[in-house]
Amino acid sequence: MLTDFGSAYITTAPMEMQIEEQGISYFMAPELLLPTKYGLEKRVPSREADIYALGMTIYQILTSKQPFLQKRKARVMYAVILGERPVKPENAKEIGMTDAMWDLLKECWMEDRVARPDITEVLKKFRGITGGSKTTSRTPEGVQLGIAVLFPF
Repeated sequence: MLTDFGSAYITTAPMEMQIEEQGISYFMAPELLLPTKYGLEKRVPSREADIYALGMTIYQILTSKQPFLQKRKARVMYAVILGERPVKPENAKEIGMTDAMWDLLKECWMEDRVARPDITEVLKKFRGITGGSKTTSRTPEGVQLGIAVLFPF
């Protein structure tokens, strides 16, 4: 189970306070950072935003690095709003990030939330890429990760 207890926020708080207090901006979809740019009146959690965060989570599991690690939180928010996403690591193949996996991550991070795949599509593609739900990957540090824990069903 993946959770982020920091994602709870008081809806009556000013937007600046909500962004500072809510969750980890490194994993937040652009429409949660600046809703008005994406035609939303306010920031509302959604399945599409969850797919974006899932893509970031898979990236972190495979790379053993937080997305945008070299950037401060405020810089990450601006970068994401401007369309910046993590770069494909040079050692992608060694860590199990095939071209197909990279393509799936890019789909999860699409700026247009409606264009992101739904969880059924992500599962289907993930299982096709990994050959099933029991796939593991070795990080450069040699730690074996059971990526199937992301998709237990």
